[in-house]
Amino acid sequence: MCVMHGTGLELENMNQAQVGIASVDKVKKGVKKAGLIGYRFNTVGMMGGQWYDANISIPGCDKNMPGCLIAMGRLNRPSLMVYGGTIRAGIFKKTLKHACPGPGACGGMYTANTMASAIEALERLNAGQAIRNLLEQDMKLDDFQKISDSTPDLKPRFDLYKKGGIPAVLLENNLIHGDTLIVTGKTLSENLSNAPPLSFETQNLIHPLSNPIKPTGHIQILYGNLAPEGSMTKITGKEGLTFSGIAKVFDTLEQDEIKKGQVIVIRYEVPKGGPGMPEMYVVLLTDGRFSGGSHGFIIGNITPKAQVGGPIALVKDGDRITIDAEKKSIHLDITDDEFLERQQRWSAPPYRATNGTLYKYIKNVKSASEGCVTDE
Repeated sequence: MCVMHGTGLELENMNQAQVGIASVDKVKKGVKKAGLIGYRFNTVGMMGGQWYDANISIPGCDKNMPGCLIAMGRLNRPSLMVYGGTIRAGIFKKTLKHACPGPGACGGMYTANTMASAIEALERLNAGQAIRNLLEQDMKLDDFQKISDSTPDLKPRFDLYKKGGIPAVLLENNLIHGDTLIVTGKTLSENLSNAPPLSFETQNLIHPLSNPIKPTGHIQILYGNLAPEGSMTKITGKEGLTFSGIAKVFDTLEQDEIKKGQVIVIRYEVPKGGPGMPEMYVVLLTDGRFSGGSHGFIIGNITPKAQVGGPIALVKDGDRITIDAEKKSIHLDITDDEFLERQQRWSAPPYRATNGTLYKYIKNVKSASEGCVTDE
């Protein structure tokens, strides 16, 4: 109890619920105003050690948003995730000084804002029924292709909140029930009662399902001798649907010598090889992941991974690689005999960490396809 007094609590505060806040001062003031005790910290992991009664987290990018949700699920205590928000739009032709006019996540429909939108949509669902559906349908990688093929691009972007945000998109397109109860204690329809109507006749920020920007999504699942267990890419079509080029192979990110027309292969950027999965910002093939702000023929999460001897580990400079989004294929143009010979000669490179926390992580982590968990 003396430790609690040291944080500023009085005896009369001891029976109040304690709420972990990760990590904004205004939220702490709101928690105090609601008659609760707020403690700020910089990682949701503090919740378990201090045994707080509830949690409010304010993430602001693509990595820490799902991180917060995963932690909240494991903690199994009342929790709210509030998106820190996107950066305001910059000023065209004044890019250098005015591209980032303030704080916030990347200002586009990249990974951060996409994650925020998806999480907000998930919060409107019956989570129990949703997870039951996933279990019953036994969803696999190919199901993402089916979902992408049936998900139109409605062009949500800047100022979406002025039109009612994600809930308005869902309601106006009849994609969710308005009687869904949310954390305000009201239904979704009640919560949006003061929002301006979303008229498809007077605005073109959001398109109706009957007139999408693109009738299908951008996600494509590609297979082939280079990715026998699958790979993932986002191809809009503006970059074309097929590409064939000569491989230029890198085993780390800290190399250059890239020329036009090459297929850039960056490998060993996976949980065991990285360690971790650094984000990519170039046109490439990788067994790691790529930025949501990227474009062009970028194929990520190629499996099996290079660190375990997957086909991507066998690619050499000068090999021809062919990508075909229409056939959903990715192919390394060498003979089966050459493939087999390279497999027999291959040996795993040494880990980049040989002691400490990173080495422990490498030895225990599962692949990204299995959630990068370390406790199985």
